[in-house]
Amino acid sequence: MAEFAKEAGGELFSYNRENWKFNNELRQKNLYQQQKMRVRQVDLYREDLHDLFGLTIGKMDNYATVSTILLVWCIEMFYKGRIPSPTQNFLFWAYAISLGTSIIFLLFSLWFALHASVNAQVFSVRALTQWLRLPVPSAQEIADAASRLKDYEASGVVSMLRVPIVFEQGRKYGHDLPKDLRTQPSSLANKNRPNRGVADLTTDWEVFLAHFNLFNMMHKKWQCHEAFARVCMCWGTNQLLTAMSYFSLAYYGVFFNQPWAAYAYTICCFTAAFIHMQINALLTPRENMVMLFLLFVPLALQSIDTALYINAVQKEDTYAITEFGGAITGLVAVILAGGWQAFFIYLCKPDSKGLPVKFSTVWCIDVMGFGVETMEEVAEPLAQPKHMHAGHLNLPSFPEDGPLNTYGPASDKINFKNPRRGYHPDISEDLRKQCKATERSLGRLFRHWETEKEQKQLSDGELRELEQLKGEFATQRKALAGAVRAEQGRGDCTPGTPFQPREGWIRLEYVDEEGQTMPYHLNCDTGEVQWDMPDEALQGRARGLSLIPEELDEYEQKVKAYKEVQKTKGFHLLEDNRFNEARSRMPLRMTKLWQHRLPPMLVWCHS
Repeated sequence: MAEFAKEAGGELFSYNRENWKFNNELRQKNLYQQQKMRVRQVDLYREDLHDLFGLTIGKMDNYATVSTILLVWCIEMFYKGRIPSPTQNFLFWAYAISLGTSIIFLLFSLWFALHASVNAQVFSVRALTQWLRLPVPSAQEIADAASRLKDYEASGVVSMLRVPIVFEQGRKYGHDLPKDLRTQPSSLANKNRPNRGVADLTTDWEVFLAHFNLFNMMHKKWQCHEAFARVCMCWGTNQLLTAMSYFSLAYYGVFFNQPWAAYAYTICCFTAAFIHMQINALLTPRENMVMLFLLFVPLALQSIDTALYINAVQKEDTYAITEFGGAITGLVAVILAGGWQAFFIYLCKPDSKGLPVKFSTVWCIDVMGFGVETMEEVAEPLAQPKHMHAGHLNLPSFPEDGPLNTYGPASDKINFKNPRRGYHPDISEDLRKQCKATERSLGRLFRHWETEKEQKQLSDGELRELEQLKGEFATQRKALAGAVRAEQGRGDCTPGTPFQPREGWIRLEYVDEEGQTMPYHLNCDTGEVQWDMPDEALQGRARGLSLIPEELDEYEQKVKAYKEVQKTKGFHLLEDNRFNEARSRMPLRMTKLWQHRLPPMLVWCHS
């Protein structure tokens, strides 16, 4: 018996010793794997930041390259491509103004691009070297992951002589074991395991977005320069195309006496300038008409002036004679060209945060989608779904193949009755109109019952119910006003229209010559007038008060649906204080100087 106990004890000791070594080896591999994954994870975050900063650096390098090429072109035209001497003065003025404006704004574009690129590189290095470092384990952490056999010897006799299977089954039914055995672990396999309460970088969304939020805060330092670099390059290119049009009129039309070739070249340059502005600017239909007028009419007038000038020269056989009509058309063309530049400066007007929201370049700035205030003011073309299967609120829903996006400015008026013409209803706008209509209807009802309250024709129970309904209505109105303010930048809490029901009896008042008020009642359906309230109106009053909760519930559902649609568009992020911080943008101070009129004035003075 003693021999058996000795052999059994030795086997148990050896088994538990090998089991302890196996468990510690697995634990060590687990810890090392966690450390490797954590390093790889932070390395991935560093790659994300490198890509985000590199996006700005790459774009600004491209902008700087294109601006430099265009600037060299303009300087070559300024020094070598001089207009021939037999050219009317007004055509030369327009050419000089356009070319000078192009040079100045291309210089601005180059300056802004270099500034944004340098800022992005500086903050990229700062973030990668000071904020997001690789979590390399320390010597103490590596030592803690290692185990020694003396730890096994210190675990106690119970662990050394643990009987396999029996103790684990007993642990499953812990009441069959002594308390000290139930609380004592059978192995160290779970020693130093990670705390489940600690946020996991792979599943915790706030931790996962930490480096994105860091980039978003740093991006505010240079995103205004990034936006205006594109805007200035756009305007410099437009003025260069305009200068090329005037150059063709001077050379092909006046010098070579080939007006039709000059007109053809002018039309090509005008078409290119118009398409270029359509791509870069987000304009309303009215602004599009103004742009087309200010872009086309000066070129047309200069073409007419060139034709008159050529005709006068051919008749008098000298270049020094200009008809009065030609002088008038040339002067008007120069004035309208100045108006076109002033209109572009108006389009460059920044929002409260300093971004030129009239240009599509703002779409490419906030790649993380955090700048909801920009989306709100730019009216970035969100998906406008078709009428498909009606949902639980009888609203338009997305088609099965996903939302349609035309990448154009959304129309203010959407036709729901004729979808074949390409109109796609905007759920948000439709819900807002429905909410406002229901709000006005409820406002009329409450004003009507306030009149009845003053006449003391309501019972105490009806008065209490009316006050409760008014409180709920006020709450929903505030919620709707906040939602409208979040989407459109303004809230509407003004009262609705006066109570004017389209059917049934209404109470009116008549003021006689002595100033006394005499109430009477009018039937909107039949036109019947009575001094006393009819019985059917009294019955309708009792029924009408009971209908208010139903309409109030419908109003509440519409407000909730409207806010849900806003969340799908991202406007709920406006409630996050992280996205409401003030931005620091140096170009904003420059653009506000003299209401954005200093650069054009300098160009005119230089010309």
